[in-house]
Formats: sequence, C-alpha cells, structure tokens
Amino acid sequence: MRTLKPISFANLRVLLCIPFIIFFINAGAQVCSDPENVIYGLTNSGTIHAINVNTGVVDASLNPAYPGNAPDQSNGIGYNPVNGKFYYFKRIPSSTIIEFVSFDPATNTYELLSSPATTSEVYSGSIPADGLGYYCWDTQGRLFYYTISNNTWTTITSNIVDQFGKDVDSIIRANSSGDGAIDGYGNLWILPSGNASYGLFITTGSLPTTAIATLMVEEVVAITPTPARFVGISFTLSGQIFMIASNEGIYRLEDNLSLTHMSTVSLAMGDLTSCNFPMAILAGGDHQFIASMADGKVKLSWKPSQQQGSFIYILERSADNRNWNTIAKGSDLSFSVDKISFTDASPLSGRNFYRIIIVGTGNHTTYSIVRAVEYNKVHHLSIWPNPVVNELFIRNGNENAVVTIFNQAGSKIKAFRIGNGINNINVKNFPSGKYFMVIRSQEGISSTYKLIKK
Repeated sequence: MRTLKPISFANLRVLLCIPFIIFFINAGAQVCSDPENVIYGLTNSGTIHAINVNTGVVDASLNPAYPGNAPDQSNGIGYNPVNGKFYYFKRIPSSTIIEFVSFDPATNTYELLSSPATTSEVYSGSIPADGLGYYCWDTQGRLFYYTISNNTWTTITSNIVDQFGKDVDSIIRANSSGDGAIDGYGNLWILPSGNASYGLFITTGSLPTTAIATLMVEEVVAITPTPARFVGISFTLSGQIFMIASNEGIYRLEDNLSLTHMSTVSLAMGDLTSCNFPMAILAGGDHQFIASMADGKVKLSWKPSQQQGSFIYILERSADNRNWNTIAKGSDLSFSVDKISFTDASPLSGRNFYRIIIVGTGNHTTYSIVRAVEYNKVHHLSIWPNPVVNELFIRNGNENAVVTIFNQAGSKIKAFRIGNGINNINVKNFPSGKYFMVIRSQEGISSTYKLIKK
C-alpha cells in the first residue's frame, strides 16, 4: 500500500522457513472488545494498533519487538476470528528475505510461516469468517490463498474479470496501493487505489481455495477520482465500510457510495483489518437487486424490505456512478407479493448505473448496491431463452462480436465469434448450472450476462 519503488529482483530469494514459535512473558493485549468502533492497523514497521474510527485515536502497539530480521515495509494484515491471531507480511516479497508471520495477542507469540512464490509486493490480506485461510494478491494482480492448517500456499489465478468483461487484474497492476476485506457472506472486496483514483469490486461467487482460470467480480465503485491514496479497508459490526489513507486519515464509504472524511490519525498506517464479518454490507444490499438487458430495454427488479413499517422506493439512474437522476417511483413501479420491478425502456447509450433509494419510517434513508449494464443504441444485443435447455439465441446488431462463456468457477468453457442478426449456440452438452457470458463488440464494448443452464 505504498508507491512502488524500483527493485532489482536478480538477487532476491524466497525463504520458506519451518514454522517456529517465540514466546514472550508479558500478558497479551485484549482485542475485539469494541468491534463497532475499533479497527486495527498495521504500520510499515510492523506494529499493530487499535484505531477508533470516530476519533482517529491510535492506541499503543499491541505487539512487542520482533526477534531476528527487522521488519521491511510490513503489509497485508488479516485477523483470524477463530484462533484470534493476526496474519501478515512482516517483510514483503520484494524484500531480500520474505517473512510471512502470525501474531497471537493472547500470548504475545510470533510464528514464522512459509511465504508464497512471488517476488512482487503484496499489499492486501484478508481472512474469511471460517478462519481456515488467508487471501492476498500481489502488485501483478495474482491472487494467492494460504491454508493455515498445513502452512501451504496456492496460486488461485492471475485473471480477474468484472461484469463488463473488464480486466480487473490490470487495474490492480496500474495502481500502487489498495487492500481487500471479506464480509459475512464470504465475498472478497477488492480495493485498488492510486494517488489519483480508486475503485471497488466484489466477488460474485464462493471464494476458491484451488487454482481457477478466472475470478469473476462485480464493479461496485467505478474507477473514479480519489481524495486520497487508500491503503486499507475494513468493516464495523453493522457493515459500515471504512478506508484509510496512509497520512490523510479515515474515510467512511456511505451507502450512496460517496466518501466522508471521519478523522485524521496520529500514526501513519499501511493496512487495515477488523474483527467483523457483517452480513449486511451497504444498507439495502440484501434486496437482491437485479438489472438485465433485453431487447434494448433494462429490466430491474428487487425484493421489498422485510422490516416492519411502510417504505417508499425511488429508482435512480446515472451515466457516471456519481450524478444521479430519478427515473421511477411510486405508481411507476410494479408491485407483487415478493418483487418490485420496473423496465427502463430508454437506457442511455453506453454504461447505465442503477440504484434504489429506500425511505422508511421517520424518513430514514438507505441505498441499495449499484447495478450496471452496458447498452449500445446502434448495436444492442438480445439473448433468449434464459434459463436455456438446448439452444441459446443471440440477436446481434454488430457485424462482428466475440462471445466467451465462463462457468461459475471462472473457467472458460467456450469462445466463438457471432455475426449480425440472430445467432444460435448449442449448449445441450453444458452441465446444468450457472454461467457468465461476456460479449465484446468490435468497438470494444463488453456486456456480461448471467445464464442458467437447465
């Protein structure tokens, strides 16, 4: 989570060490006593600190001095809620000697662990609620998984693609900072950031623990100008997202995806983690909001709120994910027992972003997550039937387009070209399940569709 510096890799060597434990006499510090207000930061010198998100107050270091090699640009901290340990790089892979360690605050115990086979800097670290492993990626956009029980590493993938077919691993490579965090649903949130811009992506399926061809993610915040270079992301117990800039302090990501500067911090941090795995990320995120393109129209639907009381729903659209206009509310919407829907018959040419504003009792307002679709008024696409049994039809208004189909694990199943008009694709032999289909026009516009094969 720092600006990359020129490094000569000629003499680098990866040190895979037999784990050892060093004990300290003093009693360990208590952690996670206030998960709603306190997150944890790691400095570049390897000290771990509790941080109050409201005031920016940084407590004294939780961990004692290190034995052996001095820390070198420490990074990638993740907290394990099962064994109560922090996992991170005491010395990052671009160091001459790599050191990936765990620290147990209950016993003040360090353990030196094996390191991944990368010589590129690692600036993210996340552990899911099951506590079984640790995820990180390096500055080359390669995702790694560390299995805690057997002290081994797996390279998951170097290909990360979003719903528009955009190469997210190239976005990671283009930015020198960022972080990752995992929520209670098991989704990995990917935050690439540089000095001028940042973005936010989320995985759309179960996190893999073995190698896959492609990791499918969904864009939450498009690459957009940033007020600061973000180096860490974490959650509070209620699902609030906080991001930290090394010297500028703590920012809160609001439900409408705007940023609020919360506080400065008295000590520069290089990374964040927390004790929280909230089941609701961004208010209204559990409404199963769906946006899909069909016959030049965008069909939008979501589940009504399950909470008590009456609610007003307002549907907004944006061309840039920043400036929003209301396109439907009240009687414009169609209501059924378990679904609210609306069809945008006149989408904008290019990318369309949609969100729901939910207004409840006392005018309490929350926002859904943002959905996006891409539409070309001249070369629009239609796909049917979905679900499909034997034959899939694609109406293409473009003279030439490339279609790539991925399974739910992100592996490429089929790739082919389609021409102008109606194209039919035989999917009879595809196993039943969910698939992603990315269609890229000759102008470079990509659209992603979710398919269900019966």
